[in-house]
Amino acid sequence: MIIVYHANDLIDANLLAHRLDDAGINSFVNGGFLTGGIGELPAAGLVTVAVEDDQLDDAMAVVVAFKRDMDHSD
Repeated sequence: MIIVYHANDLIDANLLAHRLDDAGINSFVNGGFLTGGIGELPAAGLVTVAVEDDQLDDAMAVVVAFKRDMDHSD
């Protein structure tokens, strides 16, 4: 599995994971349980989204669109 996205938080990661799922790409959200220890750990970079190696190219297209949409949602 290859990490394709470093999320701001668990919600952010799951939004992308659902979008990847809608595109037929299997993904896995890592680090969700680590957010409970934020008082002891650095808050950034704990939650990531990973995909299977052979789905990397398709996943990156979804990630780029997701980031663009998130940037324009303000």
